[in-house]
Amino acid sequence: MAGDMLVGFRLKTSLRKQWIEEPSTPNLQLLTAEYGVNARSKFAVQAYTDNNGYHQQKGIYFTYAHHISFQDVVWNTKRAFPTKNDKLKELYFGLSVGTLQNNLDASTFDFSSNDPVLLSAQQNASNVNFDVGISFLTTYFFTHLTVKNLISSPLRVDINSLNDQGFATDFKRILFSIGFTHYAKVNWSFEPSILYQTYALTKEQIGDFNFKVYRLMSQGRVWAGISFRRDFQQHAEDAVIRGQNLQWVTPLFGVDFQQFTFAYNYSSAAAAQQFTPTGFHQLSLGISF
Repeated sequence: MAGDMLVGFRLKTSLRKQWIEEPSTPNLQLLTAEYGVNARSKFAVQAYTDNNGYHQQKGIYFTYAHHISFQDVVWNTKRAFPTKNDKLKELYFGLSVGTLQNNLDASTFDFSSNDPVLLSAQQNASNVNFDVGISFLTTYFFTHLTVKNLISSPLRVDINSLNDQGFATDFKRILFSIGFTHYAKVNWSFEPSILYQTYALTKEQIGDFNFKVYRLMSQGRVWAGISFRRDFQQHAEDAVIRGQNLQWVTPLFGVDFQQFTFAYNYSSAAAAQQFTPTGFHQLSLGISF
């Protein structure tokens, strides 16, 4: 999706924090830079760090996206978003190569037990992987398909608890989304969409059902929406196959003002059993020109 906006350059950062009242809870910092060389060639760099207790993952991805326009070329119009007056009809092909590093901080662990799993106070593993994607976008319709982690990872995950296959190194993930935009006669537009993703390792299937409302203003636009996530993974319980029924509700809010972007969302688990009553906070800031 690199370069999908109507600008030459975009810089965006996003911060996400989970269970903020608890120590060492998951948090993510993300920075993305995109640059459109011309109407066809777009480049992007994405760096992130993801912390979860004793574990930390750092990564950097380099992306090339090739755009094919079938109608008016509206690239680099210095606008952060299209309107109903734009005649968009574009096909995108993208390839990303990334290097990931996983770190386990075991400096506070008890090594007196001679546990063979605890090899050292600091354990590191890194690997390189590829993602590919294709997108089709018009003024009123969009659909995307992405395959992440194309090649097998040198990291070995013990899945004996899941089945009898031993170790797995396939962390492939497939994401597919589809949606459309309805423009009202006034400066309102409505965007329902669906995102589906599945994991090769766990066979997990997740669906997101989303709805957003946009209001066009003289200097940009404001928008709000809601997303409902459902995990369709099943598990065996007392010899009966039952659904996992993990559900999340996420209200969203955002502002595009001139070349600046601000967005916030909050995700809360809709489940009977929860670790804490609070969920995820995510804040995103961006600038484009």
